[in-house]
Amino acid sequence: MADHIGRLVRACTEGRIFRSLKIRADRARSALSLMVHNAVIRFWMVPFKYSPILNRADARPADRRRPLFLVLRHRYSFGGAENGNSNEEHILSGPLKSAGIADTVEYYYDTDCVGGFHGDRKLIELAANVRPELMVLSSYNPARKQYPGISVLQAIRTKLETPVLVMWSDTTTQTAVKTAKRISGISDYNVMNESGYLAECFPESSRYIQLWASLDFSVFHPGSQCRDIPVSFLGTTNWYREVRQAYLDYLKIQEIPVHQAGGKDDPLTLDQYADIIRRSKISINFSHSVGDTHQLKGRVFEILFSGTFMLESENLETPKFFTPMVDYVPFSSKEDLAEKVNYYLQHEDQRKKIAQSGYHRAITEYNHNAFWNIIISNMEDLGIMPRNVARQTSEIGVAEQ
Repeated sequence: MADHIGRLVRACTEGRIFRSLKIRADRARSALSLMVHNAVIRFWMVPFKYSPILNRADARPADRRRPLFLVLRHRYSFGGAENGNSNEEHILSGPLKSAGIADTVEYYYDTDCVGGFHGDRKLIELAANVRPELMVLSSYNPARKQYPGISVLQAIRTKLETPVLVMWSDTTTQTAVKTAKRISGISDYNVMNESGYLAECFPESSRYIQLWASLDFSVFHPGSQCRDIPVSFLGTTNWYREVRQAYLDYLKIQEIPVHQAGGKDDPLTLDQYADIIRRSKISINFSHSVGDTHQLKGRVFEILFSGTFMLESENLETPKFFTPMVDYVPFSSKEDLAEKVNYYLQHEDQRKKIAQSGYHRAITEYNHNAFWNIIISNMEDLGIMPRNVARQTSEIGVAEQ
């Protein structure tokens, strides 16, 4: 028996060791492949193939009425087209177009990576043809081959005299800090939409700013229908988000029904997602991120733009933009959440007053126009973009609920 147990232990141990070694070997091969890939692009493709194309690019048209921004982003959500469009459509592209400060041309990492050594040629030719005043990088990850190489972006930036604006999300990890350092040579201005952590890591730089998830009014707005859903939570509960499920389970034990949907197990279209928030009397948000960190979630603005009352876990990020107990209500524990859900379901006048305050502040202070005006003004102040570029922004109206 002892020998049998010993053999099982050794087999498990050897299996774990083998798997660990295999994982490390796979990572090493991947890293080596990426190094070779980047070296070929940097020392061969850029100087001998791409630079001549950029050097032949025509000057920017003198009759261009508005600046042109080249936006690099994903077309689809992670996992492919079957999971719908990327959320960058409604938190970047849509609001930028609605703000009316620039015309846009888009390049999609997941569908436009074609031509050249590893899909860079289409981007090079596109940049040369449109000669943008600004290149906007969203969710850029130089550690993966589907994204343009740093040397490719540097060539566009230098040859076409096009500054680079980097839009960051999920910046509360050391991986984000390492990536920021790695691309610091090409990032002229950096915008974080969920945390000020990255800016704190570069205190000497004035080229990092925390803003918010930009929205226009095309998707998230109050509706005319009855709010027939008492409480909702839309999102996933896997990985670091598992803490959410404990709160939701407690509400269930307290016989508080919660409309829960979203994530891979119960996916929603964007319109379905927005409709549920509009129909909710109370919508719950959790601010927890990786480790002990918290984020200003995009869901905060999706809820408040919809005129819905928000209950959110206590954190230090959201109060930078909204006033607790005035624009929304924080909760500190499962018990506190349950108590406040019951209270605000029973006190409709107070709930509506706070919801209206959050809605009004969100759409007047944190709309898409304010977002882009801050960015462009700061880039002008820093000399990254020329001043007095004609900008026409849309009018902002505040609707009473």
